[in-house]
Amino acid sequence: MFVTLVLLLCYSKRPNNTAFTMVTLRFKPLKDGQFSAYLDIYYKNLAGKPKREYEFLNMKVSRDYSIQGARVKEADRDTLELAKGIRDKRELELLDGQYGLRKSGPDLSTGFMAFMEREVKRKDTNRDYNGALLKQLKDYVRQELTFADINTDWCTKFKQYLLGRVKQNSARSYLQVFKLFLNMAVDQGLLIVNPMAKVTLPKMQDVQRTTLDLDELRLLINTPTTFGFHIREAFLFSCFTGLRLSDVRKLKWSDIRNGRLTLSPKKTPDKIAVLPLSEQALAFLATIPVNPDSELVYHKLTANRGTLAEYMRLWGKQAGLSQRLHFHAGRHTFATIGITHGIDLYTMKELMVHSKIEMTQVYGKIVDSKKANEIAKFPTL
Repeated sequence: MFVTLVLLLCYSKRPNNTAFTMVTLRFKPLKDGQFSAYLDIYYKNLAGKPKREYEFLNMKVSRDYSIQGARVKEADRDTLELAKGIRDKRELELLDGQYGLRKSGPDLSTGFMAFMEREVKRKDTNRDYNGALLKQLKDYVRQELTFADINTDWCTKFKQYLLGRVKQNSARSYLQVFKLFLNMAVDQGLLIVNPMAKVTLPKMQDVQRTTLDLDELRLLINTPTTFGFHIREAFLFSCFTGLRLSDVRKLKWSDIRNGRLTLSPKKTPDKIAVLPLSEQALAFLATIPVNPDSELVYHKLTANRGTLAEYMRLWGKQAGLSQRLHFHAGRHTFATIGITHGIDLYTMKELMVHSKIEMTQVYGKIVDSKKANEIAKFPTL
C-alpha cells in the first residue's frame, strides 16, 4: 500500500504571483528510534512573496513514511491518518487566506500591532514593557504591519535590528514577548504556525547586577528625597523581600497574614508562594498608613518606569553610591544579603520564586566574588 504524503495544488490559470501552496508531511528521526511527524508549509501570497513555516504535530510513528513505497504499519495507521487530516486542513486554511476560496481561513491582512494593542488591554500584562516593544516595532517597519508580512525571514531581520539597537539581553526579552503574542495569534486562528518557532533567541549574557550591602542601604535611608514616600518605602521593602516592581505595585494588605506573604508573581501567575517576612520587612510595612479607599499597600506607587528610573538614579547619586541605582536592585540586594548571611541557595530559590536553581546560583557567584575580593585585602607577612 502506497501513501501519498504531499498534496500539491497548482493554479496555472492564475497570475504567476499567486504561484502555489504546498503542505508536506515529513518525519524527523528521534533518539529513541521513532519519527516525529511535522508539516513543511510553503506558499506564496498574492504579492508573490514565498513563505515557509514548520509545524510539529506532537505525533510519533515507527518509520519515515515520506520514503516512497513505505508500507504503513498497523500500529501507525490511525496516527498517520490523523496527521494527513491535519495536513489537508492546513492547506485549505492557507488557500482560504490566499485566494478567498472560503471565508473561514485566517485573514492575513489583519494588522498585527492593532491585535497586540488589543491583547495588552484585554490581559493583565506588563503594559510598560509591551509598550516599549510596540515602539520598537513601529520604529522598524514605519508602516502598518500585517500578519502576512511576518514570516521567519522577517522575524530574523527584526532580531538583527534589535541587536543593533539595544543590549543583547533586552533584545532577547523583546523577542520572547513578541513570540508570546504570535502564539496568541496562532491560538486565535490568525496564524497557522508561529514564525518565531525557527528563530534562535540571543543568548542571555551575564551582566553586572547592582547589589547593595547593609551600609549602602543605611546611606539611602538617611538620604532625603523629594519624590513620593511610597517609592522609598516600596524599594526598601523589595530589598528585604525580593519582590519585583510588578509584584510590589499589586501588593494588597489582604496578601499579608500572620507575618507571611501569599504571592502569585505577575511574571509567573500560575505559581503561588507563601513567603515568611523578616522583622525588618514587617517594620517597613508598619510605616505605611492604610488607605480606606484602596486595598493596595503602595497605592501611590503610580510613576511609570521611566520616571521611576530617574528618581532611583537621582536617589543613589545623592546618597553617594558608585553604582547606578534602579528598582530591580532591591531584588538583587535581597538575594545577596540573604546568601551572605547564611541562607542556602535552595531556600533562596524558593524565597525568590525562581523556576530553576541556576537562576539563584548567579547570586551565589556574586557573593563568592565579593568574598574573594575581601580576602585579597588580607595582609601578608
